[in-house]
Amino acid sequence: MFFNTYKSSSQSVLSSEDKVNLINDIHELISQRFAGKGIKLIKDLSDEGHLKLRFEVNGEELLHVNVCKQQLKM
Repeated sequence: MFFNTYKSSSQSVLSSEDKVNLINDIHELISQRFAGKGIKLIKDLSDEGHLKLRFEVNGEELLHVNVCKQQLKM
């Protein structure tokens, strides 16, 4: 899990693997913590090479982020 292994410092730059692990951990954390409460973080990997994250509360989209796979180097 990213949160348990990441060591922060003023010069730390996230590796591509760290970025992927962080996104996966945030998705898992939100899914587990708020299951059944109408709060969702939806993660979709598209065929076009993009990662799409949508944060919804009671079906209303509050945040939508698209990340190019090349930026993550997945």
